Amino acid sequence: MIDDYLQRLGLDRPAHADLAALSLLQATHQQRIPFENIDIIAGQPLSLEPDHLSDKLLHRGRGGFCYELNSMFARLLEQLGFQVTLLSAGVFNGEGVPGLPFDHLCLRVDLDQGPYLCDVGFGRAAVHPLPLRAAESITDAAGEFRLRELDQAEAKFGPPSWLLSRHAPDNPRTDADGWMPLFLFDLQPRALSDFDAMFRWHQSSPDSVFPGTLILTQAKANGRVSIRGQKWQRLEDGRESTGEFKNASARREMAREEFGVELSAELDDRG
Repeated sequence: MIDDYLQRLGLDRPAHADLAALSLLQATHQQRIPFENIDIIAGQPLSLEPDHLSDKLLHRGRGGFCYELNSMFARLLEQLGFQVTLLSAGVFNGEGVPGLPFDHLCLRVDLDQGPYLCDVGFGRAAVHPLPLRAAESITDAAGEFRLRELDQAEAKFGPPSWLLSRHAPDNPRTDADGWMPLFLFDLQPRALSDFDAMFRWHQSSPDSVFPGTLILTQAKANGRVSIRGQKWQRLEDGRESTGEFKNASARREMAREEFGVELSAELDDRG
């Protein structure tokens, strides 16, 4: 799997399992493999089996959502010699309410410098690994992030619980200091099977965003490009542009050119 994975990323095998290699792997992964829910919109059941994901992500040039992307990335990192732990997280919705445990899968990677939070399956994630320690501000290519350990009264998950936020002063969901909560997570090691129930829920529940709204998003060298339903968004060098697709063929064309994936005509009226 390693050779196929590195070929998909366009990278050579790193000489050492260190921070420089981890940072390059994460950033490149976000730029080469999109976050997308095409199969969910099409009503195709998903699988977290390694052979299935290898075929989908590495051989068919597809992407996936958090459980698919981060579980595959964890396997790659482990085979390259990194120490990886699966973590459970709950993503904040538009009303500022965090999701349930196992709503999101993210990764802890332990290096000589200490633990790092890694994520290739979250649309607003940091491009590079974030040092897993309390910090007022961590500057990343994707913006400013903050990690804060929550006290027992604040914690929604088992202790110790952490909050990841991004500085977004123009967003109405921010606090008084301009920080927007992204997700809560705890540090308890998890097995991939622990995520099964939420993995299935996100494929079928009307309360999940994924069955009803087509989502594609991918980091670029100078920003990010996204499709959400019938709208598109492009962030380049800090400047944001948005718009609506004039027709279904325009959405298919953008999916092909920007994300390297094909949207079948039968999805034109879905999501």
